[in-house]
Amino acid sequence: MAHSIIKQIDLQLNGTLISPQSDTYHYKAYLETLLNYDREDGKTVLGPQGWFNQVDFPPQWTANNTNKAGDHAQWQALSANQKAAYEASVLETAKYAGGVTHSLVFTPHLEVFHTGKLLVPGIEIKMKFHFNCPNLFLNGVGLAGRLVEGDVKLRFHLCQLRLNDAIYTSLSSQRHNEGKITAYPTVRSEIRTFSMQGNLARFDIPNLFQNRVST
Repeated sequence: MAHSIIKQIDLQLNGTLISPQSDTYHYKAYLETLLNYDREDGKTVLGPQGWFNQVDFPPQWTANNTNKAGDHAQWQALSANQKAAYEASVLETAKYAGGVTHSLVFTPHLEVFHTGKLLVPGIEIKMKFHFNCPNLFLNGVGLAGRLVEGDVKLRFHLCQLRLNDAIYTSLSSQRHNEGKITAYPTVRSEIRTFSMQGNLARFDIPNLFQNRVST
């Protein structure tokens, strides 16, 4: 949920833009989470992010296939996993309805936050968040999202460490007097988009991963 709200993050370090300029941040975050965590993590460490531990859904929720009370044929046609996903969705809405305030805790899916390295002293950080339309992340049938920009508030937490004076002086001297450059090794990932004609039933993408996936 936390990452689905965001479609793009602009991150600048000392005025240099280092984040990808793409409005597919929420897809990237979702796919990276699926590939790096399992279902048990969805019940524990991913909970504070608002992770929804269901992945089996019909192509679209409609008034008919969500008509559990009326025992509609399209509801009966859903698989057991899809019915469980719907039930979980209904329970999940209580966290975000009726004026309830809900806090989500997450780390942005940007490489600089996952290097395991500290930023050297004197780095200016600027971040700008671009939000998705609420209709994208509020799953409902025939209902428009009622969130507005003012309903979403972000608080950014950084861990600041105190350095030994000698280390701080040495780092500052190397950067300002000797002109040394700080390097942060990252592995950049990105979302690629493809166009598919509506009359095609099959779409082949040669060399999808551009020989970047290890074997």
